[in-house]
Amino acid sequence: EMAEVTDPVAQMVLEACTPTGEGGDGSTFSVLLAAELLDQATELIDRGISPVTVADGYVRARDRATAALEDVSVDVSPEREERYAIAKTATAGRFTELDREHLRRVILDVVDVLRPEEVSTEALAFEEDIRLGIDSSRTVRGAVVRSEVVGETTPDAVRDASVLLLEEGVVPVRDRGDDERLLSVDDPDDYEAFLEYDRETVVERAQQVIDLGADVVVSTGHLHEHVTDHLNRAGVLAVHEIRSEQLDRVQRAVGGETTVSTAIPGTALGRAGQVTVSE
Repeated sequence: EMAEVTDPVAQMVLEACTPTGEGGDGSTFSVLLAAELLDQATELIDRGISPVTVADGYVRARDRATAALEDVSVDVSPEREERYAIAKTATAGRFTELDREHLRRVILDVVDVLRPEEVSTEALAFEEDIRLGIDSSRTVRGAVVRSEVVGETTPDAVRDASVLLLEEGVVPVRDRGDDERLLSVDDPDDYEAFLEYDRETVVERAQQVIDLGADVVVSTGHLHEHVTDHLNRAGVLAVHEIRSEQLDRVQRAVGGETTVSTAIPGTALGRAGQVTVSE
């Protein structure tokens, strides 16, 4: 049964060690160590030593202990069995046995991805979905993007894909809020001609994508239905309205250049072994 405390620090310590019937993750040791440090601090304060001085001493002790550990530490390249043991320690005491075993396999997959020296932990990104359980966790060597896949006939998967990265959408002039001044057309026939020209312009942009050889288009802006219809008929998978940081993540995964809708021809495409659409 959890003890009732009002001190916020004590509450954090208690929450760090939720009883699970199992040990191994270090939480029990952390609580015992914190309790002993508090014990010693109380004794020092009773002797008249300032709490600030006690806290500063603990900080210095931590730094000395860290330096001592670094002095005796050695670089290792653990084999898969040893890496599994590390993963087992990291997941102990917090999940069901089935979830723990699944997470250990995921951790090992991540380590395998990071083993090459040119791969940094900064390249890792985490995507959460509250609809899914822990057993749905997996490692993706690439990028995961949550957005709308546009078009009714879009493919569910594209292998050996050439990917075009757009920093903006492709929409008719009449749909751009900053170009309303261009819509001052008095004659109905002229207006109809303008609409047809507008439609042909965005379809031309879509054809440029197809002529470039792109199998997949990823855009931060909106792709008009005239564009997506034209792309879908050619079997091109289109994803739009993603965030800029998501586009950056995709670019790191597939390479290639980012571009705008008026500069599609000649753009270097990214490459992906497979692009998959899932719910």
